[in-house]
Amino acid sequence: MEISFTRVALLAAALFFVGCDQKPQPAKTHATEVTVLEGKTMGTFWRASIPGIDAKRSAELK
Repeated sequence: MEISFTRVALLAAALFFVGCDQKPQPAKTHATEVTVLEGKTMGTFWRASIPGIDAKRSAELK
């Protein structure tokens, strides 16, 4: 009987702590603009995606 009580107590404690968890925060949906650079070199192709740079710097890189 004691083992059963211990299992029930552990299950109740686990459910209590799970129930006290903080509510999930919504994901940040602000989209950052991604600059894509691509080209060829020595018979191969390359492509790089760079998020979060301003328009001036993006124009310099292209």
